[in-house]
Order: sequence, then C-alpha cells, then structure tokens
Amino acid sequence: MNHAVTVLLFWLILVCLPFPVSAAGYYRYTDDAGTVCMTDKLANVPARYRSKAVLVPFEKKPLRKKTIESTSSADLTLSETVTSPAEKPVAIKTAGFRWNWLLLLLLGAGLWYASQRIEQRGLIARASRFRWAMLCLLAVLAYLLNRDIASSVTANIKERIDGLRQTIAEHEERDKKPLKTLSEVIEEKMNEAVK
Repeated sequence: MNHAVTVLLFWLILVCLPFPVSAAGYYRYTDDAGTVCMTDKLANVPARYRSKAVLVPFEKKPLRKKTIESTSSADLTLSETVTSPAEKPVAIKTAGFRWNWLLLLLLGAGLWYASQRIEQRGLIARASRFRWAMLCLLAVLAYLLNRDIASSVTANIKERIDGLRQTIAEHEERDKKPLKTLSEVIEEKMNEAVK
C-alpha cells in the first residue's frame, strides 16, 4: 500500500508539473481558396496542406512606450518617449524553481517511505527522530535551493524602485522649466514664417 502511494505521488508530481503548453508556436498554411489558416497542432492541418505548413514561433512583445505630451497651445507640443521601469518584465527563473521543488518532493517522499520501513520494523522512536531530521533537512534544502530566486526577485524590485525614483526626478526637473506663453509662441511662428 505504501509503495503504491509513493509511486502514485511520483507520477502525480510529474503529470501536474506545469510544462509550457505551446512554447513552439503555431502552424500556418494557405488553402486552395487563398485563405491563410492557422492551427496549434500539425495533426489539425489537412493532409494535402501539410507539406506547405510552416511552423511560426511565438514572438515576445516588445516593451510598450508611452508618449507624454504637454501642451501650452495648439501649436506647441513637447513630447518625449519614456519607457517606464514598471513595465519591465521581472526575470524569475520559474523552470529552476519548479525543478527544485520536484527534487524536494521526491526526496521527501523517499525519506518518508524510509521512515515507514523503519517503523514497520518496530523501531517507532527511531522513526520519529528520523522524521524530525528529515523535516529539518528538507527545510534547509528548500532554503538553499530557492534563495537565489528570492534574491533575484528582491534585486529586480529594488531596480524598479530606483528606476521609478529616477523617472520621478526627471519629470520634476522637466516640470520646473517655464512654459512659453501663447504670445511668445505666436511671435516665434511669425518670425519663422517671415524667414
């Protein structure tokens, strides 16, 4: 019974691990009518179009850019393109994180099975001490395996905060500059038109 539970736990962990579902891309082909068709599996492409089907990898979207426009009149516009640090993606090593936990779960299942075997031999006190040692070992391993992920997330948050502070300082400095009045703008436009 215990062996069956351990094997079931092992297969459940492997099956439930979040794999990238469609990391490859999609298939694109053109049918006889000239219609461009797309599907996620090659098996969904009709047999006569499979030789023409092309695998198109998914592209990562570039960072969006904001355009800030500050106007004092209809003709005068001050625009600048700013990439907000809040829009930068946080780089977290999720694949390593998943495999670290898989390692810990498998190690824990194996140690739990070993403690069950010790208890079956009639050494209940030793099995209890073994379980406490196992929990301490798993806690230390969890900390050691995942501290780099926590530190990278913390570093990314600090970097984003610094970027936001810098952006705020730039905007405050820009806002301190006096804007031209409408009469000054009209005078400049007339001078440019005369030249």
